Parts: sequence; structure tokens; C-alpha cells
Amino acid sequence: MECENVFCAYYLDGICTLKEISLDAQGHCLECLYIRLTDRQLEKARKTTLRHYEKEYDRWP
Repeated sequence: MECENVFCAYYLDGICTLKEISLDAQGHCLECLYIRLTDRQLEKARKTTLRHYEKEYDRWP
């Protein structure tokens, strides 16, 4: 089954590793297990992402 939630522990290369899942009324997976990130990891990822987009923005004409 395809999966787009890269923060789910069951995610692997765009595929859900579970055999079956249940969905709520909005279509969200009820079995989703979010990976834990420390505040430090999250902050580092935010800064890296912002730097990337700032570089790209500077390249625009």
C-alpha cells in the first residue's frame, strides 16, 4: 500500500510496511506511529530547509 507519511515508523520508500490499516473519517491512518525527533533534530532540519530555500530564492531572476 502506498504511503506519503515519511514521519511514520511504518513508512519505507513510499510504501506502508503494514499488511492492513484502518482509516478514520478523514482518511488518516489509525495505525500511524510517528517517529520521535528531539527538539535539536527538528531545529536542525528546519534551519537546513530554510537555508536550502533561501539559496534557491537567491537564484531566481
